[in-house]
Amino acid sequence: MMAKQIIGILICSVFIISNVPIIAMQEIDLEDNTVYDDQFYLNNIQIDASETVYRAVLIGISNYPSFGDLPYSLHEIGRFHETLLQSSNWNDSHITVLLSEGATKQQIFAAIEELSLNADENDVSLFFFVGHGGRNTTNERIIAYDESITDVELDVQFSSVLGEVIIILDSCFSGGFIEELEKPNRIVLTACGADESTYQIQDLESGIFGYFLNAFLASITKKVEPLFALTWFFSLYYSTIHSKDSDLIEPIHPRMSDGTKGLTTVIQKRTQLLASLDSILLDAVRSPSEKIWIMS
Repeated sequence: MMAKQIIGILICSVFIISNVPIIAMQEIDLEDNTVYDDQFYLNNIQIDASETVYRAVLIGISNYPSFGDLPYSLHEIGRFHETLLQSSNWNDSHITVLLSEGATKQQIFAAIEELSLNADENDVSLFFFVGHGGRNTTNERIIAYDESITDVELDVQFSSVLGEVIIILDSCFSGGFIEELEKPNRIVLTACGADESTYQIQDLESGIFGYFLNAFLASITKKVEPLFALTWFFSLYYSTIHSKDSDLIEPIHPRMSDGTKGLTTVIQKRTQLLASLDSILLDAVRSPSEKIWIMS
């Protein structure tokens, strides 16, 4: 019960601070003397809902030929995949999963191209990458199985994808992608700042950011914006508290760029809860073991 009260207080605080409107009413011009019955509005609501198709490209790389292994990338992506499929708005035929040697640069680009060929302005496309990240003096990059993908290249790939696009990057230096990727109708979530590393933790069997992102999506929130607020708070809390216990962890500061209007739905209706609020809070305060992997 205490866990639910704590989460409730946090959610209320997020909504109050964000000044999120609960219901938006649209003005109606009554001078045209047009009469609309209830069935008219019901039919239009049904049509709008049926037009939105949700698609995803989920990428997890654990075994690299030229970089250190990240043992929990596949587990993190697998749990996120399972969370999506617990919602009525996701169909597995619209989800592409690329893992380790199957996640080459060419295959990633081909999966994004499929989004651009199929998505229209009413659809939602989600891209989630879990793996190594890097940077140089001019670009940030995510590391595919065989070679790098720069922030500029990723922006070009998504430039032709219509509708709302959600890009989630769980990799080191991922915050540096924000400047290049922020565009109208795009939401970009990154695990850390532009000059920060992020980490996979044995106790979480996941990256820090990815663990809390998936835990809250699987349990209490369905919209991207409050999901990020909770993930940001607990990722920063976890990494800050445990940086005092381990020389291997530094505080991480997840980032978000939101070019959409209103709140963006990821989950519509869950068939079951995949995470316990009590377990999330316990994991947030439990001291990690020394089994920590840096995602750069």
